Amino acid sequence: MFIKINNCELPIIESFIADNSNNIYCHNVSSDVRQSKYFDFMCFYLFFIEYEKNNIERYKAILKLLDTCTIGKFIAGFLQNIPNNKLKNYLSVWPQTNIAIAESQLIKNVFKGILDEFGNVRYSLTDIGTGDGVLLKEIIDMFYEKGYPYLKVTAIDQNKDLLSLAMNEILNYKSSLNDLNIVHGNMFEIKYEKYFNNDDIKIINASSVLHELPRRDKITMLEKLKKYSDIIVICELESNHDIECVACIPLLLSTYNFYSALIHDTLESDIDRGMSKNYILNYLIKELFDINTKPYQDRVNYHMTKNQWLDIFRICEFDVKIHEKSISNDKPKINVFVLR
Repeated sequence: MFIKINNCELPIIESFIADNSNNIYCHNVSSDVRQSKYFDFMCFYLFFIEYEKNNIERYKAILKLLDTCTIGKFIAGFLQNIPNNKLKNYLSVWPQTNIAIAESQLIKNVFKGILDEFGNVRYSLTDIGTGDGVLLKEIIDMFYEKGYPYLKVTAIDQNKDLLSLAMNEILNYKSSLNDLNIVHGNMFEIKYEKYFNNDDIKIINASSVLHELPRRDKITMLEKLKKYSDIIVICELESNHDIECVACIPLLLSTYNFYSALIHDTLESDIDRGMSKNYILNYLIKELFDINTKPYQDRVNYHMTKNQWLDIFRICEFDVKIHEKSISNDKPKINVFVLR
């Protein structure tokens, strides 16, 4: 039996032979295959196939073949239920990674272009998925640096702990902003019309949040936001997780490449090593398992390719301008879409 990856057929199933003890070994895998960049993925693929079947001895044996692979080591650590001793809030780690820093810079560049275009007018800014508020604070600073005094801000998040962090970041602006609303709630349930003035340039920043929705819900959400905005800014990492199958080759290949890249980027970033490892174990690997083992509608992550996003924007009848950034060939591309 062969598996086809990127138009390359590789012998995968025959490479793993089970004896009567359910031990899996690799006696007939050529050195060329073992050294192939696809070998780790082949092990990864078989691991999740056996994990889905709850064949414990088999998936543990396969996992041993991944012991030289970074993602394999963290999967093994995750299965050992290593306790989270140091990381109280894993989301505080993500903004410090190289990819997240590049994302923030690209978003700020896009906002600079918007401010240059419209000039000193009245603005209403709604930030969906505010998180810890650091990026929102930096965007607010851009308005003040331009000397644009009229700004109404609404920060929305469904995580109360993160909103508390955001309040610490932006409450100092309350006296100088025309209006500041900090809203705890689900993005679908918010009454957005309460937070906009018709005479304002109405901007919605929905960056790094819509990938949490499956395709049909992305469309519903965008159609809702379109009613209350002049401009929508969306920043997302490119991948292909919005696939309805469970533990199928396209989904496994997408998550393998995506999370391998995020793990390496986290380890390469200027972050405490212990915090990095806890973040990888308690967040990235947890997400990886969530996507590859849960039914489509119950997942936490539905990243898409640029073309898949463009198809959704076409359905919603948006005009789209794209800003792209690639850190390196092995990291997911960053796309910022400006919708009107």
